[in-house]
Amino acid sequence: MISFYVLIDLIPDLIPDLIPDLIPDLIRDLRPDLNRDLIRDLIIDLIIDLILDLFMDRFHFMFSST
Repeated sequence: MISFYVLIDLIPDLIPDLIPDLIPDLIRDLRPDLNRDLIRDLIIDLIIDLILDLFMDRFHFMFSST
C-alpha cells in the first residue's frame, strides 16, 4: 500500500499529466463566450481539491481507527 505522504508527493507529478488530457475536452464542451482561462483554472482547482479530499479522508481513517 502506498503511504499518504508518497501520494502527496506524487500530486504535482500527476496533475500536469491529467490536465492536458482533461481540460481541452471540458472547455470545448462549454459555451464559447466563457473565459477559457478562468474555466481552466477552476477545473484544475477542482481536480486538486478532489484529490486532496480523497487523501485526507484516507489519512483521517488510518488514524481514527486505532
